[in-house]
Amino acid sequence: MRQAFWSPDDSRVAYLNYQDQKWQLWTFAAGSPERTAPLFVNSLTSLHGWTDAHTLLASDMQNAYWISDDGRPMQTVALKDIYGQAFDVAGSDTFRVNPINPDLVVVSAPYVKAPVGHRLTR
Repeated sequence: MRQAFWSPDDSRVAYLNYQDQKWQLWTFAAGSPERTAPLFVNSLTSLHGWTDAHTLLASDMQNAYWISDDGRPMQTVALKDIYGQAFDVAGSDTFRVNPINPDLVVVSAPYVKAPVGHRLTR
């Protein structure tokens, strides 16, 4: 189990669970942790949390997924469309959705090449 997040109303927990040699999105009701269930069984790299009471944001190395609480991807966006040419996709990248405007996403990712006048350290 990794990257667990409480739902906004504290009624559920979503997390990544390693099953069938891949990280899958699983959930359980807060009062019934013994009753876990898969929500999205495609392979994921990261879970970024709930964007609202019914939607989770997750990603693999190619796409970001907005996944409804019934397991359907509501929206899929290629990471190259989010990152552009300046940033490199890495498994450690994080996404956060603006709590007031869910159309805005902040992404933390490494530069492909350091901007002019800056030095990258790793």
